[in-house]
Amino acid sequence: MTTDAPVSAPPPASVVEYPVFFVPELARQHVRAASRNRTWRIVSTVISLGITFAIYWFFREQLGALTWPVVAISAALPLAYLIWAIVGEVAVRHSARTVHDGLALGVGREGVGTASGWWGWDAIAAVRARSRRFGRSDDLIVEAKDGRQVALPLAFLSDKPATIDSAIRALSNGRVRVDFSKLDA
Repeated sequence: MTTDAPVSAPPPASVVEYPVFFVPELARQHVRAASRNRTWRIVSTVISLGITFAIYWFFREQLGALTWPVVAISAALPLAYLIWAIVGEVAVRHSARTVHDGLALGVGREGVGTASGWWGWDAIAAVRARSRRFGRSDDLIVEAKDGRQVALPLAFLSDKPATIDSAIRALSNGRVRVDFSKLDA
């Protein structure tokens, strides 16, 4: 089944020689870890603000001109860490929402298939890995020559990036490989 444009249906199981699955449990673990981090930051912020208030209350006369800078720095740092943890949790939850049970990527001798369609090897412009920030998973991106692309979160896939690269190189007869140049080590 070699085609130049994606087909709307996912690839038939007989064409997929190397399946890569989503692992929803990994996504749930990342969400739980981000949630624990946020909770820990809330507790830490409350304790830090309590200590800051106590220092202000008992030592405001001794600190003199340094009172407000000390209070501002002592309150700003824990609040900044809390905001960072909340942003990270939102990013992880957003990334985890894209994960579902089943096939994420099907690689065969004829091409690559995802939930959004099947591309023959001639229709693929690139397969690349990309680093993300703010707690989001790095992505494996399959890009078609017509500009369409599918991003799969690497942290929630059943196989490691190098293993996926080996399968893609072997089954495409060396025509396509995963570009890791945009992936932070």
